[in-house]
Amino acid sequence: MAGFKQVEGFWQLFGSMLNTGLIVASVLDFFIEVGGWVERVESDIRANTIEIARVERDADAKRGQIEKAQSEKWSAHDDLHKNRLAEVSKLEAAIGERLKALEKQANDDDRRLAGFEYRTTILENMTENISTAIKELQMAFNRQSGDIQVMKEILQRMEATINRVPQRRS
Repeated sequence: MAGFKQVEGFWQLFGSMLNTGLIVASVLDFFIEVGGWVERVESDIRANTIEIARVERDADAKRGQIEKAQSEKWSAHDDLHKNRLAEVSKLEAAIGERLKALEKQANDDDRRLAGFEYRTTILENMTENISTAIKELQMAFNRQSGDIQVMKEILQRMEATINRVPQRRS
């Protein structure tokens, strides 16, 4: 037990110092651990900052590519509309010219048709006049035929009378 008494005496002399030393060592260890943790956090923050910067650069590059592609697309789309507008204008002009030509031809045809209608009306009137003239001619012919018949009978009677009566000699 003597050894135990020695330890107890030693503990009484140096125990509070040992407790203080352990507390100081624990606090130092805590500060070292906190410092390591702070260093890890700062290292992670630096790594994240670098990664964020890289992602932002990549995003800016992609955004630039997308904006360039979008700009090219809209430029091509505008060119398409300009070309289509030019084609439509060209077609409208051609259709307008064809329409003018057709209207001119229709006007010419209308004038010709009016001429044909006038000629047809004149021919109908002439046909009607000729028909009337033929009827009048037939009536005149029939009258003259009747007159000739009467004259023939008169001449036959006169001839018969002359043949019956002896001729006087003068």
